[in-house]
Amino acid sequence: MRVLKSDFLLGMIVGSGLLAAGMLLGGASATRSSNNSDTAAMAAGDSAPSDLVRARRIEIVDEVGTVLLALGTNKDGGSVSVRDRLGKTTLLASATEHGGTLLLTNTRTGRPAFVVSATSEGGRSTLFSENGHAAMDIRTTADATTLTVADPQNRPGFVIKAGSDGGSLAAYSEAGSVYARLFADISNGGVIETYEANGEPLVSISSTVGGHGQISTFASPGKPMVSLTATANHEGHIYTYNLQGQPLVAIASNPLGPTLRVFNSDGEAAVTLESNESGHGTVGVWRRDGTGRAVTP
Repeated sequence: MRVLKSDFLLGMIVGSGLLAAGMLLGGASATRSSNNSDTAAMAAGDSAPSDLVRARRIEIVDEVGTVLLALGTNKDGGSVSVRDRLGKTTLLASATEHGGTLLLTNTRTGRPAFVVSATSEGGRSTLFSENGHAAMDIRTTADATTLTVADPQNRPGFVIKAGSDGGSLAAYSEAGSVYARLFADISNGGVIETYEANGEPLVSISSTVGGHGQISTFASPGKPMVSLTATANHEGHIYTYNLQGQPLVAIASNPLGPTLRVFNSDGEAAVTLESNESGHGTVGVWRRDGTGRAVTP
């Protein structure tokens, strides 16, 4: 079939590396005829619209021949390329293996500015900087949605994730290690943690099994150096520990009043300072076997 010379040219651009050039059915003005009688019909002034135009590729051009819109086919379906007055692609939409893809291009740099596409697990959307790196990326799967914000070297800066086990926010260092996290603990509640470059925790703000607040600083994984904890009966505890995880000093409140305890290297109470049931101060000095003496005025 032949089409109007002033409106259409055959051909199609091969879009970006992300999309294959494409497909489509397009509407156009043509005359209804049989065999090869199109030219004769147009010469006769027949302007009746056609019910159907069929072609593998269609290009729409301006008055000087610059392609402004291109339609085509590929192995997955069809695609549409929209271009500016200079012929540079600004939008490219295409069928792909997993669904559809939409690409917006920065004509000044010639690089993608935005890509959204269907994936085998859901969808993906990416924003690019002018130098071509993926500055922001959103992905969805059956289990979670993840947002990644990257630095100019394509290293993750922040990662936000929402999944079946709750949400999380992680901040990364230049070396790619996690420096801080805010996440949900489905057993106890929310947690905020900071980390060393090797991934070991430094500070943790969390809740206990009973749902009470807790702040801990760490020397090694699972071994806090200092912890500040609220208890079920609305009391507060401050503990310091040695490198082996044994308590050294404890400051706490209880129904009788505040208490101070000093422990030996094995975590056994050596000295206590507290008040008794009568409200008098008591100082206790204890042996390792638990015997000792308490002095009360």
